[in-house]
Amino acid sequence: MNDIAGSYKILKYDIGGVEGLMTACEIRLNYTLNANGNAVINDPDGVCAGTLDALWGITPEGKFWLSQTGGFAHIVNSAEIVSFDCSTLVVDDTPSSGERITFKRK
Repeated sequence: MNDIAGSYKILKYDIGGVEGLMTACEIRLNYTLNANGNAVINDPDGVCAGTLDALWGITPEGKFWLSQTGGFAHIVNSAEIVSFDCSTLVVDDTPSSGERITFKRK
């Protein structure tokens, strides 16, 4: 988890190999993944979300998850880690439908 910890933005969202449209809110959010498993989802302008507390982790099977605390369920639920090169984290959130999320380290 220490290697992946850091601040990210969602760079792109694909479904079945086709780049999905992201809302203005999704584009502006910052995701800070702390090494202790806590996370903060922050809208720097406060227009869409303000600041939301979250948790994240890597399961024993090596799957990535990110969940807002006290709100809607999982943002990313047991996703396959496709690649991580210290600056970009790519996960398949729903491999059967080809839902892929690319996080870019800030």
